[in-house]
Amino acid sequence: MGRNESRKKKRRFFAIASLGKRRWYWVVWPSLEEVQASEEPLLLIGEGYEVTKAEAVDRALELAGAYGDWIAAKYAEDYHRKKASATRKKAKPDLAGGANAPSMQEFLYRDIYDAESGQWISPPHRVVSRTGKYVFVEQQPYAPGDLTGS
Repeated sequence: MGRNESRKKKRRFFAIASLGKRRWYWVVWPSLEEVQASEEPLLLIGEGYEVTKAEAVDRALELAGAYGDWIAAKYAEDYHRKKASATRKKAKPDLAGGANAPSMQEFLYRDIYDAESGQWISPPHRVVSRTGKYVFVEQQPYAPGDLTGS
């Protein structure tokens, strides 16, 4: 194996991507030699966030070394997106649970003054759906025995 091929096997790759204003993401992947020598799967050497692009490049080069290859930002963006998606899926509880799983219902209470008794009552209205701007509730107050809804 030639000297050039040996150097290629030792190269680490790094990418840097902008994730918004004053937020730069950097990631360094292992060399081919490191992946082959590792007994456990070796996915990356390091990653992080910096305020400026220059700081992100410096941090990535610290880990990648002098012969590190800077690759396209799309690789850092894709890696970050997949990592964030996996984290969200892991943190999100599985509410589907099957047919026998209990369902969680949400209610909105409306205060009404009853003139006959002179008291305030607060009947619950079942929340049907939500959007970013609105909460949709059933028009009629919720009755536990009535499963049809309105």
